Amino acid sequence: TTISFLAHMTHCLLGCLPAAALAPVASASAAAPTKPTAAAVSAPGEALQASVSCAFGKASVVFPLSIPASAALGLVAAASDKSEAWLAEPTGYTTPFTTEAGACSVRFALPRGVELPLGNYAVAVKPAGHSGYLPGLGNTKRHKDGSLGLEVVVLARADSDFRAVMYLPEEALVALWPCGHGGSLVRVVQPLLMKQLADCPGQWLRDRLLKLSSRVEDLYENHCSNHQDASGSLRKMLGAAGLRFNSLPQKSAVVGPADMGDRICRGELGYWQEEADMGNRCEGSMDGAQRRDVPDEIIASML
Repeated sequence: TTISFLAHMTHCLLGCLPAAALAPVASASAAAPTKPTAAAVSAPGEALQASVSCAFGKASVVFPLSIPASAALGLVAAASDKSEAWLAEPTGYTTPFTTEAGACSVRFALPRGVELPLGNYAVAVKPAGHSGYLPGLGNTKRHKDGSLGLEVVVLARADSDFRAVMYLPEEALVALWPCGHGGSLVRVVQPLLMKQLADCPGQWLRDRLLKLSSRVEDLYENHCSNHQDASGSLRKMLGAAGLRFNSLPQKSAVVGPADMGDRICRGELGYWQEEADMGNRCEGSMDGAQRRDVPDEIIASML
């Protein structure tokens, strides 16, 4: 047939050509430019990481810890303008005390030589391999070897309308900041929000975190440059930091540790009674005065 004849002639012609004549064709094909991959356009020394899936979340009635989109954007903007970025190493996750309060956290080791007054700070943290920062509440801790640690409750779990963010669940924190896989950039905004106190009951920490989130809202909401489309800006900021969101089935929409466990136990009811008697749990002053669990003279020695 005509097709068979043409194929036979082509084979014969190619067979007559020397190997050197064919080499430039193969070489040109191998050297053809390729479209750069995502990793090729990432920052030097930092491979672009895959995004982390997280369900939408709305802060619970038990523990309504969240900040509006404008405050989250304003905190990150203020941190970028006013604070130095430190390379911090992830060392662990939620402490029992933070779990008791109802939140989740990631812990960092700050670089040697960094000095901060002990206390609570507004912070912004950037996962390795991503370009965006996430807002959070940080607490410093001095270790026995003299190094400084920072525990951060990352406020980056958006509701379905991207109008507010609550704390990220631990599985998202582990995925964004895996231990032993390099450091992440941390920005700590000074001055501190509140002074450091010794460990208190989880119910007291719950109140303190709510007080801190309220201060963040008051201090940083006006730093947001796009109030008209704060939700859209928040969506972009969270995406740049490696988060993508999805919905949960209605039956599994449980939000964090604060929605779990026995919340009408004797100890919890005791703190509710304290709130009824005094107006706030642990006297609510946040400086620890007149706390029922720790004498005033011990509190005074810690301040």
